[in-house]
Amino acid sequence: ASPARDAPFPPPPRRVMADTTVIQAVKPRPAPKRFVRNQVPQHILDDPDLKAALSVLPANYSFEVQKTVWRLRQAKVRCLALQFPEGLLLYATSLSDIFQTFAGVEDVVILGDVTYGACCVDDYTAASLGADFLVHYGHSCLVPVDVTGVPCLYVFVDIKFDVAHLCDSVRHNFPPGTNLALAGTIQFASAIQEVRESLGGDEPSLS
Repeated sequence: ASPARDAPFPPPPRRVMADTTVIQAVKPRPAPKRFVRNQVPQHILDDPDLKAALSVLPANYSFEVQKTVWRLRQAKVRCLALQFPEGLLLYATSLSDIFQTFAGVEDVVILGDVTYGACCVDDYTAASLGADFLVHYGHSCLVPVDVTGVPCLYVFVDIKFDVAHLCDSVRHNFPPGTNLALAGTIQFASAIQEVRESLGGDEPSLS
């Protein structure tokens, strides 16, 4: 036998496996933003002159004036059209003065009628009169603003009333368990919800 063949084979070289796993540090989540993209700037909300001008409007009517002023400034509106249902038309000139004073609007067109009902936005008339923006007040069909003839802002005009007095009147005139129904236009939606929550325990039909 050949000594070379009888010699033990040398052990194979040991392979060192390198750990290629990459451990990535977990980045902390960013804190949630404290602002909303469409939030009205604080300097408009705190404007003392604007607050004083709002005193000519009923305190329980929410015309969203600050929001409208900010939107008109953003759009650099020069000719503004205002559309109201008949019940709100008496506030048109007061709002016109406010928007001309605080939003830089040069001309305001108050639409004296509607196309079919108070909910129908009259963007065609607004555009034909040269308006470059329309604010529609009251209940609305909510035609998408990206298809209206001119940029449009919808203001429902939330109206507050004495909810406690209404609830006391209902309790005085109707025994518990009476089948009642609450109905109202969009202007009273938030107040009606308060009435429903207040009377729900006495009147199951409202729960």
